[in-house]
Amino acid sequence: MGQLADMGDKLVPPTHVVVGSMVVARYMEDMELYRARVVEVVDSKVTVIFIDYGNYQVSDSSSLYKLPIEVSEDRVAPSAVKVIMPGGEEWEDTEENREVVEALLEKENLTLNMSMG
Repeated sequence: MGQLADMGDKLVPPTHVVVGSMVVARYMEDMELYRARVVEVVDSKVTVIFIDYGNYQVSDSSSLYKLPIEVSEDRVAPSAVKVIMPGGEEWEDTEENREVVEALLEKENLTLNMSMG
């Protein structure tokens, strides 16, 4: 999210990090800033999910920032959507299973039924 890169020098640390908090986290692979939700806190380590991509990362709590209101979920909807496939909750996160899912998603005339809840 380019807007976060422009705000980099104005970002401040959160006062308290709890599960469910919306934060800004630096993705370790590209060192860019992205919107994230806290899913686990263990001591100073925080697991976040990047809400625009769906991937997880463990970060140090001191490396997180408050999410500016301009890019909050209320103003900019998350780009990633959680998809649950029948039997999918039993699948391990392996390269082979990822390839199976990617092949399914690349089919023509794919229909996705979405429900909130």
